[in-house]
Amino acid sequence: MIEMASCNSSLPEEEVLNYGNNAIVLAKKTNNTQFYLSVLNEYSVILLQQSQYEKAQIYLLELYDLALSGQNKKFMSLALNNLSILYRQIDYYDKALEYNLKALALKKDIGEPRGIAITLIENGIIHFNLSNYPKALESYLSALSIMEDIDDKKGIAIISGNLGNLYSAQKDKENALTYYYQALRIAKEIGNLEGACICLNNIGTIFLEYGYYDKAKENFESSILIAEQNGFLSLKAVYLMNLGKVFMETGDFNSAINYFYSSFEISESIEDLKGMSTVMESIGELYFSKADYQNALPSFFSALKISIQIKNIRLQYRICKSIANTYAEMNDFSNAYTYSKECIVLNDSIFSEDKTKQLADMQVKYNTDKKEKENQILHKNNTIKELEIRKQTLLKNIYLAGIILLILFIAIFIYIYISKTKASKLLLKQNIEITKTEKELIKSKELVNSLGNNINVKLNFLENDAKTDTLNNNANKYTSYNLTDETREILAKKIITQIEEDKVFLHQDLTIEKFAAILETNRSYLSQIINDYYNKSFNNFINELRVKEARLLLSDSKYDYYSIEGIALSVGFNSKSSFNRAFRKHTGVSPSEFQKEIKSS
Repeated sequence: MIEMASCNSSLPEEEVLNYGNNAIVLAKKTNNTQFYLSVLNEYSVILLQQSQYEKAQIYLLELYDLALSGQNKKFMSLALNNLSILYRQIDYYDKALEYNLKALALKKDIGEPRGIAITLIENGIIHFNLSNYPKALESYLSALSIMEDIDDKKGIAIISGNLGNLYSAQKDKENALTYYYQALRIAKEIGNLEGACICLNNIGTIFLEYGYYDKAKENFESSILIAEQNGFLSLKAVYLMNLGKVFMETGDFNSAINYFYSSFEISESIEDLKGMSTVMESIGELYFSKADYQNALPSFFSALKISIQIKNIRLQYRICKSIANTYAEMNDFSNAYTYSKECIVLNDSIFSEDKTKQLADMQVKYNTDKKEKENQILHKNNTIKELEIRKQTLLKNIYLAGIILLILFIAIFIYIYISKTKASKLLLKQNIEITKTEKELIKSKELVNSLGNNINVKLNFLENDAKTDTLNNNANKYTSYNLTDETREILAKKIITQIEEDKVFLHQDLTIEKFAAILETNRSYLSQIINDYYNKSFNNFINELRVKEARLLLSDSKYDYYSIEGIALSVGFNSKSSFNRAFRKHTGVSPSEFQKEIKSS
């Protein structure tokens, strides 16, 4: 029965739990304590996978008490470790750490290397969630050392993935990718396709975060293919959503929305409500990025409705924050304020003591069930009185805290608004000064002469602030590409000629492949030259050039009759929305704000 429950964990929750309950009943009737302990442990793990935390806690406590009475340290440690996982999954890390350390002590007493390593991994995850990265790293490396000693490749792959997550959280791209690729290599080596799938997605996520969209797309597509071939539907839904985010970032909104809805359909087919809510949130973010607030709001509200249904407070908080921001952009400050207050309430709920108290009460109930009826009733009455006192005190504290937080929120909101206004004016002034300087440089041809005389000056037009030592430090990167210094300089000069004289960046269909063909080189050389000379990816490099050109046009009275969209198309962008995003990214202000300010100056 317990094997049926485990093997069919993807079945509806009710059927899985039914198999497990029957297994518990049958195991108890055998009067075989060792067998019953084993069934209790396996069923508890299934309950954890099903997020049935209350039932899981009851069986884990029974498992621990029964193992303790027989001094069975193996099952005592298993119960403690699973209790640690339970509390971690409901975000009560202090309690999780308490059980984890007890489990670790027992594992060391038993002398089971793999068990020690697994418990150390859990210890690392807890500290990671507490943002105690040095301690998390220490635990992961200790676990890795053990797994390497016993040549447990699956364990090494798991730890490598966790180390990747750790470095990713610290924005250490190089180390994160190193460990993700190590985990991927081992997963493929041992035939762990699900693990390989997850690693590819993690790698894609890193590339997406740092703007390497081609590589992100490649890894997400690979993970989707593996998930599709092996029926990993829930993973496929996540990866389709991530691929949609790549297209959203590159301005291909039609492809992005198609992938988002494909992800939603899969999540809906497997009744993954959290996945459905997350995808709808992403759709809302897409419309928000296009400033299409009328379509963004319905998507956010659909996501919120589902998150409320599954009682996911953290997801509700995130979506309410997006709704508040959307209303703020629409200048509907009344609704923005309403949902900002809801965010405060949800944030309080996240850190409330309700779940801890609920689990503590269940533990008390479990222990008191063994006692005589009179003692149970007496304890219950005392508990009710104590709870009533705590309730009244808690309500008073919540009321006072709510008032304080509300006042603080309003003050912060006003401060941010004033600061944002001042910063915006300063940015506008700086951009106007830069534009005037650029015009003077162009008229006097000083920029062209400086570029012709010294390639290391790079492009003043680009306002590139990369230092000369960056070129020296990265020069050895060309060794693998067989590029001599002379070839590098020739290629760099060609790039400048195409930018300054031919203004190749104004072509809307310009890609790195087309640019490489114009220069009579390949995309790898071109990408490396741009990265090392200007410290930018190809897309950022071209978009910054286009924004600079747009800034000149917007400040020229000859183009006053042009619309913002007309300017965008003139400088090479294929849509107004992608132009707005790029302009704000490189200048800190919108095109319309810049145009308005320069006309009034």
